[in-house]
Parts: sequence; C-alpha cells; structure tokens
Amino acid sequence: MRYYLSLLLLGPLFVFSQKYKVHSLVILKNGDSLQVLTQDKQFQDPYAIKTFDSATRTQRTFRPSEVRALVIGGQDYYTSAFVSIDQTPYHEEVTPDSNTYSSRSDTVFLKTEYFSNAIQLYSFRDNKRTHLFIQKNNGGINELIYINFLINRSGTNYENENKKFIFQLRELLSDCPDAISHINNIDFSVQAIEKVLEDYNRICRKGSATLYKKEYHSKFEISVIAGASFSSLTAKGPANFLAQSNSSLTLQSGAAPIIGLRFNYIPQAFHSHLSALADIYYNSYDASSTAYSNYVNSTFFTKTSTTLKASYARLGIMVRYYFLNEKSAFRPFVNAGYSAEFILTRNNQTSSDNYFNGNQNITTSDPYPNGGYKSSQYGFVAGLGGTYSRFSLEYRYGSYIGFLNYVNNSLSMKTNEVIFSFRFSK
Repeated sequence: MRYYLSLLLLGPLFVFSQKYKVHSLVILKNGDSLQVLTQDKQFQDPYAIKTFDSATRTQRTFRPSEVRALVIGGQDYYTSAFVSIDQTPYHEEVTPDSNTYSSRSDTVFLKTEYFSNAIQLYSFRDNKRTHLFIQKNNGGINELIYINFLINRSGTNYENENKKFIFQLRELLSDCPDAISHINNIDFSVQAIEKVLEDYNRICRKGSATLYKKEYHSKFEISVIAGASFSSLTAKGPANFLAQSNSSLTLQSGAAPIIGLRFNYIPQAFHSHLSALADIYYNSYDASSTAYSNYVNSTFFTKTSTTLKASYARLGIMVRYYFLNEKSAFRPFVNAGYSAEFILTRNNQTSSDNYFNGNQNITTSDPYPNGGYKSSQYGFVAGLGGTYSRFSLEYRYGSYIGFLNYVNNSLSMKTNEVIFSFRFSK
C-alpha cells in the first residue's frame, strides 16, 4: 500500500520534471546565480521563463524584471532590457494608412546574436515576427525597424515596404564607411546584419574582439523509422502468366511493414534548412491478380492466378528542404532523391486452372524461372511531411523499374508509403 501511495504522489512529479531537461543558468539582478532546468533549448518567450529546480523539486517562473541574464543549454545567451518595440502591422496584415507606425515599451528577454566590445545585436520573436535590436559602445538598445505590410486602396491591397534599418545602420556605423558601402539591398535577417557588424569590427575596430557570435554547426542525426508501404506492380512482356492477358498485368499489394534507420546530415552552411538523408529499411510486397481467358461458358474456361512475393532492403538517398527555421516547433519539409532496392527473398507463382465440362486441370509454375530476377532495382522517390520535436511524419511516393532480368519483359513498381520517425538525439 505504501508503494502505491508513493507512486501516486511522486509519479506526477516525475512526469512533470521530464519536461525540464535543459541545464541553464539564471543570473538575478541581485547578483545571485541559480542552476536550473528549462524546457527547451529553443527558448522563445521574451516575457517569462519557466524553470525547475531539481534539488528542491520546485518550479519557478522568472520575469525579465528579476533577471540580469540567462544562459540556456550552455550556448544561448539572453539579457533583460527595457526597450521600445515596434507594433506596426506586418506582412499580410492590411491597413488603410500608409503612415501607420506604433510602438510600446516593455522589459523583455533579448537573445544575443552577436556581441563584441564595440557593438551588439539582439533579437526576440513575438507572435508576428522577429525583432532585431542593436547597441553600440554600451549605449541605448534600439530596435532596427523594417516595415512590411499591405495598404488597402479602393479595395486593392498594395505592399508597403520600408527598410528603415538600413538608414539606422548607416547612421550608427558612419565612423566606418567601408563597412556600410554595400548594404543598400541587404535582407532584414540576423545573418545579413551580422555580416555587416563583422565587417565593421574587422575593418574599423581591429582592437575590438568578437566575444560572442551565434554559430551554426553541422549536425548528424540518427532516427528509427517505421511505417507502412502499399505497392502496385505492372508486369509487361511475354512471360507465362501474361500470355492471355494482353501482355500486361497489374498486381496490387496490401500494406507491408517498414522498419529501419535514418541518417540525416545537416551542413553548417545551410543554417538547418537543407539536409542530406539516407533511409535504410526493410520492406516487402505480396501482390496477386486473377484473370479469366478462353471463356466459352461456365464449364469451359481458364483461370490464371498469379502471386508475386518479395522482401528487400531499401536504401533511399535524398535531399530534404525545411521551410521554417530550427526555432519553429513544427517544420514542414519536402524531399526527393534516388532509391535502390536489394532483394532478400522471392516467391512467385502462377497457377493455371483449366476447366472443361466439369474436369479440372491445374498446373503451377514460376512466371520468372531460371534467374529471371535481378539482385537489385532502382528508382525515384519524393515526399512531404513535417517534424515536431524529435518526431516526424512523411508521405512518400516511389517509382521503380523493377527486378526483372529478362529481355522484352518489365516489372515496374509504384509505392505509396507512410513513414514515422523518432530521432535519438535532442
């Protein structure tokens, strides 16, 4: 009884604590430092952070007004600051006023994107967009303004874009003309503005060391995959079972299990948007078809039943593109590439039942005897899906030339697959 009572009391606490898995540091404004656990490396809430103290088994929420700095997972740095935040309509929001501009002031957590002795770049994301802030020589922290919204004129929407941040950078970095000579058309992004600040530091502030810069590291991920495959085979040519089927026959296979491993490499240069992945998994098909020929009446006809069975190992080499950055909770993707199958086992059979006035003559044979199967086949695959946390779900279509080794014969295959994966690494 005592065991079950303890389980009842401590079980929810254990489950709760599993949500907090990232070792982090909270530096309070009074100078105290707290070692805590936070929920996610991709900390995004600029107004509060929830923590868990594993020593006292308690949860606590910190507001920016209480905190001087945060270090999340030992790699992402945040500072708290009282700043003016742009509230202008953004992107697909529509307004009738082209001069719309509004702001509000608040104390928020700002993520450090670039930090040197001379200049710093910060960011935070609200429900609308990413805000970028800049600070020079320990002065005020000011938002870089990028205006992009729709104006409605007589029922028609027009895009209104104003890259004010370029003029702000020109003014702020005016002591280094060589660093700002090429910024007329830069994008409003961390990477583009970071490059300008690097040039400024390198050209005109040679004695100013870069203390922090968000690095994008190449990543290698391993996942387990499972799912189901549905195959359709189309046989053409003068094989035995095709002789009375107009030399073409389509066979459908039911669901076959998929199980295997995925290896995913994400190069540093593409900032987690593009990756190369290899799927290695077991698959099979069990396809059958029945055809009637020489039909005279119910007592005179030929019934031909064909079953094609095979199991194989599949290797898919693909390129995957993620539409959203790695901070997004859900990331849709598309991928396409090459796939090869290596046959493990096969068991094909054609059964011809000849009915003649109540007499039945059954003959069974292999439709592809004498080494008719090749050891491998290849084809093209494409898919789409999405990832959430360490899980992903994908629909994938494949088209293959078939395993046949006969001249003037073909056995093409189309596959529709549903693939679920779980990534081992966090």
